[in-house]
Amino acid sequence: MDEGMTHSGIEAIKAWKKAAKQKYQYTVEPLDSHVSDIGIVVKARLAGTFPGSPVVVAFTFGVQRGKIQTLEIR
Repeated sequence: MDEGMTHSGIEAIKAWKKAAKQKYQYTVEPLDSHVSDIGIVVKARLAGTFPGSPVVVAFTFGVQRGKIQTLEIR
């Protein structure tokens, strides 16, 4: 499911999320979270109709002034 893409702006991110949900019919189950040097890290089980499902991924949120500025999914 690694798409290797970058999405910028609220509308682009909404469109990507909607398309991914339709394509992969995924669910996300949070497992753990912590604050690190690079941001807030949330580990979650991602399950859906993609090869290798389910997987555990790390969502790393970069936050500035109380708003999400970046999100990296690994």
